[in-house]
Amino acid sequence: MVIPVLAFLEACPGIGIFVSGVILLTVTTILYTEQLATLSQMLPLAFAGACLSDHLGFYIGRWFGPKFHHTAFAKKRAAMFQKGEGFILKYGIFAIIFGLIVDDSIHIITSYRFNILRGINKKEAIDKSLRITGKAVKQILKQEAFLI
Repeated sequence: MVIPVLAFLEACPGIGIFVSGVILLTVTTILYTEQLATLSQMLPLAFAGACLSDHLGFYIGRWFGPKFHHTAFAKKRAAMFQKGEGFILKYGIFAIIFGLIVDDSIHIITSYRFNILRGINKKEAIDKSLRITGKAVKQILKQEAFLI
């Protein structure tokens, strides 16, 4: 029961700032290594908790979003919000793509650093990182591009 709750809290608007995904990762790792739960048991639970939280965020935004522009806070900063919304409407897809590239780059860099720490020379570490991690990143990017 702890897995969906942690996934929900980590993805929850506002609360997710204080509940790190590292906590969820640590709990699931402990459950797996102690053979208290399998991956096939934990993944659907984490997915369900995160989906519920994402839906909650969507509906909160849908309910509160139109009212937000009429608050004193938003009226005071109307020009700034219009500029930000215009930027998102014009360049939003690039922000998504940039976020995906940065996230996937972190995986490759982490793999490279891991290989260097294992004593592999730089050229082999780059080759191994791109060959192994790069394949997974390439596959994920293909799937994400399809969704966009």
